[in-house]
Amino acid sequence: MNKIITALIIGVAIILAGFIIGGTVEYPIGATSGPDYYDRQNFFGGLVDGGEVTTLTTGTTTSITAKQVCDSSVVNWLPSDPTAATTTFPGAAAMNTQCLMQNGASKTFLFRNTNTLTASTTVFVVASTTSDTLLMPEATGADVIIDGAQSALVTFVRTAASTVVITVTELINGD
Repeated sequence: MNKIITALIIGVAIILAGFIIGGTVEYPIGATSGPDYYDRQNFFGGLVDGGEVTTLTTGTTTSITAKQVCDSSVVNWLPSDPTAATTTFPGAAAMNTQCLMQNGASKTFLFRNTNTLTASTTVFVVASTTSDTLLMPEATGADVIIDGAQSALVTFVRTAASTVVITVTELINGD
């Protein structure tokens, strides 16, 4: 009887030792709760960044809201007066509370003047010349006027808690 009890004790001890020593293998999956990521992310398989396509109401002037900038990858506008249209960008305060939460954060979208008349122009203006800086490339013919059927890449960059820099890179048809 003692031999059976000893064998059972040894068997239970071996099984328990297997659980204690072997333990559980944990595989980190990088999950996080919520939509915010504060650590650098590496995507070895590539990254597709997207958003909505926003169409602005036809008119001679329009304003792009901070929400539209933050949610959109493409903003289309068909100005009703093809010779004197203006588009006003949102100010730094709105951008910095909507999606540019930290200094250095940026958001880029494609702006398209969908009026097919080549005489059509859209002029970009900033909401505040105090908190917003509008930049364009240093090149002959560079401006912040987007001709008809042309596009521009627009990038907002938060430079401080109350300021943004907006870069406009005008694009022309390549074909």
